[in-house]
Amino acid sequence: MRTRTNAGHLLLALLLTQAFLPFAGLNVVGALAFALAWRQYRGEMAFNEPSSAQKDALPPRLTIAFLLVILLLGCCFRLFLLTRFPPGLYIDEVQTARNALLWRLGTAKNWSMATPLREAGGVETSNLYLAYASLIMDIFGDGLIGVRMISVLPSLLCIPLVYWLSIQLWDRRTALLAAFLLAASHWAVRTGRTGWDQVVMTALQLLSLAALLHALRQDRIRYSCLAGIGLGLGLYTYIASRLVVAHVLVWAICEVIASNRRRRTACHFGAALGIAAVLAAPHVHYLLCRSPTALSLRASELLFSRGGGFIEGFRILFENIVRHITMFNGPGGLYVRDNLPGAPMLDPVTGILFLFGLLHLLNAPGRRRRLMASWYLICVLGGVLSQSGEGAPYVYRVANLAPWACIVAAVGGATAMGTLLTAFPAIGLPKVRALRTGTLALAACLNAGIIFLLGMKCPDLGPAFGTTEVQVGRWLKTHPKWRPCHVNAQALSDWYPHAHDFWHAPINGLNFYRPVDSLVAIQLAAGLCAEDASCIVRPPIPGQGVHLVSRLPRVSGSHAAVVVPVATAPRLPEFFRVIEQVELRDYMDRALCTVALVSPKPPKQTTTSR
Repeated sequence: MRTRTNAGHLLLALLLTQAFLPFAGLNVVGALAFALAWRQYRGEMAFNEPSSAQKDALPPRLTIAFLLVILLLGCCFRLFLLTRFPPGLYIDEVQTARNALLWRLGTAKNWSMATPLREAGGVETSNLYLAYASLIMDIFGDGLIGVRMISVLPSLLCIPLVYWLSIQLWDRRTALLAAFLLAASHWAVRTGRTGWDQVVMTALQLLSLAALLHALRQDRIRYSCLAGIGLGLGLYTYIASRLVVAHVLVWAICEVIASNRRRRTACHFGAALGIAAVLAAPHVHYLLCRSPTALSLRASELLFSRGGGFIEGFRILFENIVRHITMFNGPGGLYVRDNLPGAPMLDPVTGILFLFGLLHLLNAPGRRRRLMASWYLICVLGGVLSQSGEGAPYVYRVANLAPWACIVAAVGGATAMGTLLTAFPAIGLPKVRALRTGTLALAACLNAGIIFLLGMKCPDLGPAFGTTEVQVGRWLKTHPKWRPCHVNAQALSDWYPHAHDFWHAPINGLNFYRPVDSLVAIQLAAGLCAEDASCIVRPPIPGQGVHLVSRLPRVSGSHAAVVVPVATAPRLPEFFRVIEQVELRDYMDRALCTVALVSPKPPKQTTTSR
């Protein structure tokens, strides 16, 4: 009873803080949700699921057909303009691709070890994840598509996994609705296009939770073992996977306390956690023995670890809590990698359904409430306890709450339909089906608009995603004769003229690329890594490939390409004979740099007088 009450308080608090936010309501909807929430919580009214007579009859074949259509929708959202939006590669994508190629070319194949992402002593990526990234790039090519597919494939896998998880607790219709909302969610789609190892962690988390639920329902220990494999492999991905294991542990304690078959329930969770511990043991041993700082790398980004006193720390903690509660329908993440700066993490339609879902979960059966409440309460700590320059909410660090929010919204949609049919039986099921179809279509259109229409108009994408490097690489790929190419480093970082246009300049105006990262990004976009992956290891051969220079080079041979800042282009004729010159522009038609095909300037002829 205590677990049920605490979970109800948490869900009620979540609901009430959403009720009057801009995207949640037109504030009439917000006020209605507030009133209904209080009456629901006090037991004065009930929100009903559809009765068996009201439910759509969904035979297995039709369910599979719907799921395939939803998966196709997810493919459209994640593959449309995949190499064009975002317009470049994020720094983590470049560094992961480089390390994956180095792992493929190297001789050290120990999967339990890790490779520094940026520099020694910094964040590390497990070699097992690099092996996965190398395999995907080997299949799809060592270029832009291969790098993006590292994130896209696990993001697509999340769609059937969220269906499998939802159907363990609700019916097929609700599970399909959850899969649909996740397929179109702009939060999940944006992360699923560029999310790096966080997306793999989310897919493995959904696999583990779904397998555990199935094991508890069917009393089959092999599914608990499958859940343990997912948890163990997840610890080789994003650092927030430790919170995923903590969530399963907390949920296990709640389930064992509430269960009538405590010993059997403990066996299922014990098998999962035990297998996870065995799988993760080699990697944890490496971190403790060979890289002891790796277990506490992110400690500097936690509250109360940066100084400033406890009062300031508690102020930031309170602000983080509020922002992570209200991010679903209120202001969302500001960093352009993760979100359209400041936009809510749920579209208006999904946000309203999310409110009704919280209403239903207030009096949901115990296991549903225990799982959903503990999922949010533990996994949100990755953002609540953080403090970094991008500012709260840290929607990338808590991106595994996107499936959670879609499940809650799906429950809200099914509950709203059941309540509508119960209160107004004269409406009839056909009209409710039409309303549901229209609502889902509107949600998909809104998410597409947030991602592709508004996203394409966001000026902040340029420096955050290395747009100039990728544009230079694309030009070299379509113009192979423009080699060798000498790239002036200043041309890649000259974003200051555009900084006044940024929506959130303090963080989105920063470019974290180093010279080595810029060179790798150009090589990936130009297709040089696909031609010869070893180009990232050896120095560029004189007269071939791409060279990063700090000043105008001395051109030898018949011709070469030079990349310079736009302001420097008018001076090129002073040093070279310019054969052709092109100004590269970005997705908003802003000048990025100038690419010129040049040849050595002929020596001046001197005349002698007789």
